[in-house]
Amino acid sequence: MSKFPIRLLLALLLTGLFALVPSVAQAQSPCTRATEVEDFREAQIGAEDAFAAGDEAALHAARDEAVNALVCIGERLPSEEAAAFHRMIAMVAFTFGDEPRVRSELRRAIQLDPDYYDPGEVGPDDHRFIQLYAEASGLDDAPVTMLTPPPGGFVMVDGVRDAGRPDGVAAVVQVFNADYLLVETVYLPPGAASPSWGRAVQAEPLVDESFEEEPAPPPSEPASSPPVSSAPASAEPSSGSPVIWLIVGVVGGVVVGVLLCCIFSFVLAYSYY
Repeated sequence: MSKFPIRLLLALLLTGLFALVPSVAQAQSPCTRATEVEDFREAQIGAEDAFAAGDEAALHAARDEAVNALVCIGERLPSEEAAAFHRMIAMVAFTFGDEPRVRSELRRAIQLDPDYYDPGEVGPDDHRFIQLYAEASGLDDAPVTMLTPPPGGFVMVDGVRDAGRPDGVAAVVQVFNADYLLVETVYLPPGAASPSWGRAVQAEPLVDESFEEEPAPPPSEPASSPPVSSAPASAEPSSGSPVIWLIVGVVGGVVVGVLLCCIFSFVLAYSYY
């Protein structure tokens, strides 16, 4: 056997091993702490300042900071802040010359916060972005796609409860379980598949987020009721904690590594013949 096919085989096997590493890392939560609306607001203001100064690098960095703050947010996002998010995304799209996207994002911002005073702080009156803002005010609202909330729970899209996800623009979706607890916040860029939470969400919430206008959760069973199993057979199996998946990933990686070492030893010994 020639040495070239052997080296090619080894390269393919090692590539397969390294491909396992991202799957292990993704099982861990990217959030180390719950952020607040104020964290997002600071990044969003920084993005506006960078846009007004013509600093595209700083604008894009502020956009990334704002998105990172959103997906780790531990409280309900007001629709006015969601509108500011869409204005920021429109500014980023403007730097890429994508005027249709700018109009779409600005239209969504106007829909969420029609009382927003004026985008004039980002530039002079004849700035093209200001003109696109005026054009967006005359557009129709985008069609929406409804999302599937967890049983008994609900979703908030851009700060609006039970709203649909608009087509062609980004969206910030917050998921609440049957106890009105915030479970997660998801950033969805345009074209990304819409998640479905059609089963009970058991993940620990970041913050106890209750709404006074909502009815309280049903009371627990009276003490005189006969005891029931804490884990009924009909309950859906849990998807497992990130720690379990991390252990499974590590063990799987070790097993694959041992197999690769055996194959490597065999191929190496065979190459001497």
